[in-house]
Amino acid sequence: MAAQPQAEGELLVLAEADYLYGAGRLILRVARIDRANPVGYDGEAWFPVQGVQISVTGVEMGDRETLVRGRRLFK
Repeated sequence: MAAQPQAEGELLVLAEADYLYGAGRLILRVARIDRANPVGYDGEAWFPVQGVQISVTGVEMGDRETLVRGRRLFK
């Protein structure tokens, strides 16, 4: 069975190595994954992802856009 992409509305918990332009773990409630415009970086496809950053205590911290390693967007 083929892997299914992460859906909008789901929470992504990303290690620092799985997203660009940040430090530490990132918790993001996905609003949009731009699958049409991957970015080549470090020999892999990275996808623009928009969402709301969530703190470790569950508090919404605001909108966030980042590039996420493509293989993290598949279950």
